[in-house]
Amino acid sequence: MRDAVLAAPHCDAYLFVDSDVCFTTDNTIDAMAAELAADPRLFAVEASWGSEDGSVYDHAAGSPPSNSRIRESVRFAGGEWCEPYEFEVGYGDRLHPFCALVRNDAPFRSTVELLGLSSAMTQCVRGALFFDTFGLLTQVMKTHDRSFARSSQKVIHFGNVSWQSAYADEKAARRDALLRRYASI
Repeated sequence: MRDAVLAAPHCDAYLFVDSDVCFTTDNTIDAMAAELAADPRLFAVEASWGSEDGSVYDHAAGSPPSNSRIRESVRFAGGEWCEPYEFEVGYGDRLHPFCALVRNDAPFRSTVELLGLSSAMTQCVRGALFFDTFGLLTQVMKTHDRSFARSSQKVIHFGNVSWQSAYADEKAARRDALLRRYASI
């Protein structure tokens, strides 16, 4: 994602879309662009995450994933391994890139160039935070008094298809059924 952003420096915004998203309404992206342009405090607009039954899933309002624990040990150059220590990792908030339109401006481009858009984790014996894709970007943008907003536009997102192969066949069948339904309208 980083390379794609840096390769196209002269656009107004970047559209990030997961491969398991279905657009069901005309002019969705135009409407998201208008929402982004209407509020200069926003760095991005995220589509509403819809399901085939018409419901909307709010990934930010759901219960956070349970905290994880990490155990690690450190060895300094030429030294011995230290005793392992553990710390708890919570989950940070983020713009979800399943369908997000991100403003192309200096803070965004600098963040992409210096840090990228991948997941990241803060590490601390007193606790740590895991930021999934775009999570670190979301935190950096807060230092610029910028936020993201949920769009009025809804797309259907099947979720977890690319990284959990156990779901791929079942979700592909749901996608195909949805496409057949829309093709018959």
